Amino acid sequence: PGLGDFVGEFLVLLGSYRVSITITVVASIGVLASTFYALRLVQRAFQGPNTHAWQVPDLNPREALMMAVMIVGLLGLGLYPQPILNASARALDNFQVQLPIASLRR
Repeated sequence: PGLGDFVGEFLVLLGSYRVSITITVVASIGVLASTFYALRLVQRAFQGPNTHAWQVPDLNPREALMMAVMIVGLLGLGLYPQPILNASARALDNFQVQLPIASLRR
């Protein structure tokens, strides 16, 4: 929660709940499994022993600025997604008219 991808995942799960609870449960398990996998990957890649004795330099100011802009954007999208949702509302409304949700239920 609080990052940009959480909003998208939550909206997809919320929308799929209206169609099928089973699909939502399976998708939720997939989200949890992928989160666990990603955290294990980061832990092993960045917090394990340095067996190669590589000397990695610190970020220079330009790289730090680029990283800060990306972090601010990711946090901004996660904490306040409404401007993006408003911008995409017209396209999503047109799509929903073409494919009503009732046609997805069986």
